[in-house]
Amino acid sequence: MTGLEVYLWLCLDSILHLLGMAIAISVIGIIIYIVLQIAIHVQWYDESEPETKVMKTFYKSICKYLRISISIFIVSILGLTFVPSTKDVAVIYVLPKIINNENMKALPNEAVLLLRNKMQEWMKDVEKQVIPK
Repeated sequence: MTGLEVYLWLCLDSILHLLGMAIAISVIGIIIYIVLQIAIHVQWYDESEPETKVMKTFYKSICKYLRISISIFIVSILGLTFVPSTKDVAVIYVLPKIINNENMKALPNEAVLLLRNKMQEWMKDVEKQVIPK
């Protein structure tokens, strides 16, 4: 494993936090769009007056920022879904190496049973934390 791979591995949680902030910013942009749409229709809606050129330009710029916000939102949601955390990568990388290790295959059955029992205890503790009674 190279230094770059280790660095990227450790930066995965930061990437997930960055994607979370991008979602928050894009949601704020969408909320601003909705508020401006309501303000435009409430304040400037008058059937007798045609829309001015300034209003059309303003409306186009709002729509442009809405498209950008929605695009960032969708990409960030996909990123949060598919980018693994540091713990996930550790399991993905280390678990096959442990399983395929020749020393692990040579362990006596008693040691394997001890490890299995310990893992079951840990799983019960995790279940208690995740599913409170």
